[in-house]
Amino acid sequence: MRFSYIIIALLTSLTLSCDRMENTEYSQLYDEVMEIHDDVMPKMRDIHKAKKQIKKLKNTELNEEISQQITSLDAADEAMMSWMANFKKPKMENMADNITYLKEQKESITQVRDVMLNTIEEAETFIKNNQ
Repeated sequence: MRFSYIIIALLTSLTLSCDRMENTEYSQLYDEVMEIHDDVMPKMRDIHKAKKQIKKLKNTELNEEISQQITSLDAADEAMMSWMANFKKPKMENMADNITYLKEQKESITQVRDVMLNTIEEAETFIKNNQ
């Protein structure tokens, strides 16, 4: 009888420990996703600034490149806007599913960040080379 209490106590302790580990992983992943978003979100201004500068370039020889640059900047902007519209903070109901979701969102916002930063860099180089 006493042995069964010990087993129950150990199983309860193990379950609570796993729940705490999942909660910690959830919190850490959520914070990482938000940190990536918060770091790159201000770069939206850079996208709009670069787009405005590129539109001011008047050169018929560059029209196709200008159009491509604007299209790339628009796509980077849309990638962030779309990610923000689709991201939902998970509820605490099914922790394993929440962790999977946050891992996917971390990968997704990392890709958005990379697209934004690369597009801004390319646009700034284009502007510098064609002013």
